[in-house]
Amino acid sequence: MMDENEIIQVSEPKVLKKRFNSSYDNRPKQVVQRWKLSNLIELVSNNAVNPDPIAQRPQVPDTNKPKLIIEALINYGTFGAGIILRDITEDIPMNRLARELYPDVSYLVIDGGHRIRSLLSFYNGELVVKDVDGNNIGIQDIHTTGLDLENEFISVTIYTCTSEQARDIFRMVNKTTPTVFIENVMADETSVSCRKIREFIRYYPQYDNTPHPLFSTKRSTNGKDVPEYWTGEANPRRKWDEIVAIAFIKAQQQNKSNPDAGEAEITALANKSDITKNAEKIVKRFFDDCVEVYNERQQKWKRETFSLFQLAWFGHYAENKDFKIVNYKEYSQVFTTRFFSLIADSPDTVTIDGKVKIKCDWFKKNIATFSSGKYQRKCYEMFMEGIESKSDFTIDGSHGIKDLGVLFRDPDRSKSRDVKEKELALQGHKCFVDILIYGKENAPTLKLNDAICGHDTGWAIGGRTLDSEIIRKSHNDAQGDDENLDQYVARVKTRLNAVA
Repeated sequence: MMDENEIIQVSEPKVLKKRFNSSYDNRPKQVVQRWKLSNLIELVSNNAVNPDPIAQRPQVPDTNKPKLIIEALINYGTFGAGIILRDITEDIPMNRLARELYPDVSYLVIDGGHRIRSLLSFYNGELVVKDVDGNNIGIQDIHTTGLDLENEFISVTIYTCTSEQARDIFRMVNKTTPTVFIENVMADETSVSCRKIREFIRYYPQYDNTPHPLFSTKRSTNGKDVPEYWTGEANPRRKWDEIVAIAFIKAQQQNKSNPDAGEAEITALANKSDITKNAEKIVKRFFDDCVEVYNERQQKWKRETFSLFQLAWFGHYAENKDFKIVNYKEYSQVFTTRFFSLIADSPDTVTIDGKVKIKCDWFKKNIATFSSGKYQRKCYEMFMEGIESKSDFTIDGSHGIKDLGVLFRDPDRSKSRDVKEKELALQGHKCFVDILIYGKENAPTLKLNDAICGHDTGWAIGGRTLDSEIIRKSHNDAQGDDENLDQYVARVKTRLNAVA
């Protein structure tokens, strides 16, 4: 036993101290300043502050929001809690890309762009608002409200950070504000995929790009930019960005009809290091056809009709990568007939995932369910019901979806070099066309580098490569799109006889 006089030694517990997390070595640096609104206006006007950088959210569709922002300032003295900027003045590695994209700019807006643009619009006389009594107030009337821009201040948080950190700051700040998924995705100005998406939609001086006509706008009589090919607002909450992103996803999944294209797939797309040139070409083809079908329908695209056209187009694409709509009038008429037939109220049912559903209701709900490739493919199947196809090549070389005026083209546009060499040898190293024109004895020799597959019916209009002959490239270039080889040879012979 312990002696009662023995002293018990009490030791202090050792606390293990965690090491400093080196991830914080490169955390964004910030300063908070207090700016006059008059100084903010001056810096924006002089382009020292860019309120609309590439990754900034576009103007919201609600045309009243800018007015409400200025009315809050005039009538209640509030201009929001503050604005957040990124400082790119220093020539340091983290600022290199930003300084290239925005020469002569000192600050990029991370958050507060809507308020700044509204203030500038009011200051430039482009915006008329209401005072507390309901009277119209323009910048020239500001003295009647007692507002002095020299004595109105705003808190400005300025970060020195990378583009990725600016993106993350925007996303964190807007976790409690009503942003939508695609706005957060497109807040990334370094993503190559996001750049490709933006380039389709509008002109950016930093990219010097040419946007696709499908997303063009025109000025209405009330001075508002309205879409030429869409109902509603221009790019509402970056909806057009989402449309382009989904098209890229479907264009890159060449072996699958209408793959999943939801938030997870769009996020993965934004994180890709590049988008292939072929995917860009396919997406452009799709949008070109959107314009052509619009021209025939003479009706702007809305959510339901565009969604159906998109899943139909990429359904055709899955069947034949080189398909072509050769009759837009026929396609448009069948398309609209099928659309209205499928959404018309009807007691008809369809079994989905083992459950019986009202067919028209299920179709209306799922034509825009891009996240489910399975349901998109089912909608395509429903769209194609009753539409006649040509599954085999016919005598004239055509193949495709007859009722829609869709041509399926031979996936092999040309023959391999080895096959061309073999067939050229069997032709006696002579051009097939030259033999028909001059005779085999008098036809000049054809070298392999000058040889090409000559389609009797042009490949672009359905000709089969299997049936092509080896001819001189110059003849292929001279042959008319609507001529077969016999017609071309007859035309050349007539010309030669006339010269003789």
